[in-house]
Amino acid sequence: MLDKFYRVTTKELLGTFRSASDEYSTRLLKLYHAKTGLPLFLRKDSEKLFRKCLETDPDDNQTRGLKIGILTVLKDVGAPTLLSRVQNIAVVFEEDIVLTDLPDLPTAFALLFVLLYA
Repeated sequence: MLDKFYRVTTKELLGTFRSASDEYSTRLLKLYHAKTGLPLFLRKDSEKLFRKCLETDPDDNQTRGLKIGILTVLKDVGAPTLLSRVQNIAVVFEEDIVLTDLPDLPTAFALLFVLLYA
């Protein structure tokens, strides 16, 4: 997907996304705190956009009710830290996993935006 984005736009998606988020994050946070009319899925309940589940959870429970979001699948046992417990990161649209095995949350978030605006 990243290769296709580059061919169409001649811009490297993740680098552009990360530099823009660094540049605009302060202003976006001010806007976020000032406005009450921003989308509800970005407000108090982060579970509407970011969801965690265990690898042993039934597949239909992992994405149920998640219209648009990022799913982090965690290993059921073992590692003491959250980072070492991550089994998979995926992007979800309309309760279906559309991208999987993503390397990290910033990449997943960037690809979520690409899919929203594609």
